[in-house]
Amino acid sequence: MSTKYFHLTVKEVIEETADTKTFTFWHPIHQAISYKAGQFLTLIPVIDGQKVRRSYSMSSSPNKDASIAVTVKRVPNGLVSNYLCDTLKVGDAIEVMEPMGHFVIEPNPTKSRTVVLFGGGSGVTPLMSIAKSVLPVETTTKVYLVYGSRNEESIIFKQQLAELEAQYSGRLKVVHVLSQPSAAWTGDKTRINQALAERFLIQALGNDITKAEYYLCGPARMMEQVTASLTL
Repeated sequence: MSTKYFHLTVKEVIEETADTKTFTFWHPIHQAISYKAGQFLTLIPVIDGQKVRRSYSMSSSPNKDASIAVTVKRVPNGLVSNYLCDTLKVGDAIEVMEPMGHFVIEPNPTKSRTVVLFGGGSGVTPLMSIAKSVLPVETTTKVYLVYGSRNEESIIFKQQLAELEAQYSGRLKVVHVLSQPSAAWTGDKTRINQALAERFLIQALGNDITKAEYYLCGPARMMEQVTASLTL
């Protein structure tokens, strides 16, 4: 099967943090782009006359959000991330490749399960899509998100997560872990590591750790540490 390409128009640009923006796109005329929660979209901007490709996880939910959205965090000297954050504005069109990726969850109204998400930095992006997709469809499923950031100002989706937690009270629990917080921070002051993951899992799940489904997205070191906590 040949890969499909689309030209999407920017609908909205949302500043999430000082170095992160969410871009929402209109669907193509006469056609809605289908995707699964957790998949990524490959953007193909033209920079200095050259087409460049970069893949970004979608932060939108296919069953809850009207528009497709990707959330882009600046990378130091990152050609595409800085170009998008500096240049892409409402009304601009950009070529994209159809959604891809196997890091997905498929909500099922007949399911009742526990979903545990571990994210670091911009790794929260597909996890946001997963949480927003599962919670409204699976009405007794519980979702836990353990999310590591540098400080309070660098928490992507901070307000959205608080609103979701209130909306799905008792079914969504968000735990923020900050490595360099302000003096006023009363939560965990560390990076997500094996010890923290083990402590969280025991507190949240008790002896039912093997019965949950896990999705990890973030720095390699975080993924290794969390994986180690799950394989004891």
